[in-house]
Amino acid sequence: MTLSLPESYNIGWMQTLDDHQFISDITIPGTHDTMALYGGPAAECQAWSLEDQLKAGIRYLDLRVFASEKKLYVMHGVIYEHSSFPKVLNTIKTFLSEFRSETVLVRVKPDLFDKSNVQVLIQNMIENDSDFWVQSLIPTMGDVRGKIVFVQKDRFKMGVPLLETDTKGDYEVTHVEDKENDIRENLRKANEYCGDDLQSSVVLTYSSGTGIGTLGGMFLTPNRIAKDINPWLYGYLAEGDGVTVITFTPNPESKWPLMCQILGNLCYSPVCSVAQKLKGKLTETQTALGIVQMIVGFICIMVGAILEGNNIFNDLMETKPPFWLGGVFLAIGIVCILAAKFPSPCLLVLAVSLNMASAGLAITAVALCSVDLARGSNQNCDYYDLSRYEDNQKQLTEICL
Repeated sequence: MTLSLPESYNIGWMQTLDDHQFISDITIPGTHDTMALYGGPAAECQAWSLEDQLKAGIRYLDLRVFASEKKLYVMHGVIYEHSSFPKVLNTIKTFLSEFRSETVLVRVKPDLFDKSNVQVLIQNMIENDSDFWVQSLIPTMGDVRGKIVFVQKDRFKMGVPLLETDTKGDYEVTHVEDKENDIRENLRKANEYCGDDLQSSVVLTYSSGTGIGTLGGMFLTPNRIAKDINPWLYGYLAEGDGVTVITFTPNPESKWPLMCQILGNLCYSPVCSVAQKLKGKLTETQTALGIVQMIVGFICIMVGAILEGNNIFNDLMETKPPFWLGGVFLAIGIVCILAAKFPSPCLLVLAVSLNMASAGLAITAVALCSVDLARGSNQNCDYYDLSRYEDNQKQLTEICL
């Protein structure tokens, strides 16, 4: 199923809210891993771009940010989501400049390494920009119309506090029914909390989840869970239930099978991205090794054909190792050439590892085959074992005698 925006929708839905209403009293639809548009079924959480999400009424964004030197990238685990944090902020500010009645809550979760540096870089980026709410005080709608409200959690301490109750709805899902029960309980607690005059936090409820990584729900992708949870959840969105985070159904129209898409997830990581700076002597070496591996592979296959043509069927040779060894060397050679043509850290490491493994395999194969062939020659002179040979081999035995 592919999601598309309706022909008409109420973009400025917050204009109907009272200026004196606290944002913690409002049911605010949001998205989990807002920018997770890449990475295959196991990683993709959204089908709509950030612009389309904002137009559809989404007002809470969940961003995973990775700091590298002085740059901030948007990630989903190790998967790079083809965007940067400044680019995301510019998109939100452009939207709010057109729809001044709205406000957007942004939760930043520092990801991967150097987590402490994320907040420092963001503080330096926004400085005293009045378009951002960074105070811990819960604001009213009148305070933050046309502004971005940061939500603090974990290592990110800018903005309003975020409350996640014990039954927020764990992201690990083995049964959809259990997920519904968890969400229902958290929505009930959120409703009670919103009636508290002393409230000091925004309440968060997750409707998103995945079964990948669990024993009982290993085939429950974010897509499959969303198809069941989202229709069930819509009936609750009109109630005062805090912030509800939704996983939209991603576009599953890929021609690749599910397992191929899952295995392809790591290819979106910067570690596996093609890096032109790696080209040079290292890639030239990989090209040369690849050619050598392929030559060895062809030689193995030719030797196997010769041995088979001469009816040499000793114990080890009956498994025809020259043929499958030749196939292995050809495959490793192709990997080496690909690593040279499309150099990335992970592919180069894989090529080097395969070269080392093939060297050990070649030495072992040569030693075992030599022993086996020598043993076979002795067997040709075994007068007492003529029954195991063909007619031409019996003749060889008679010549030996």
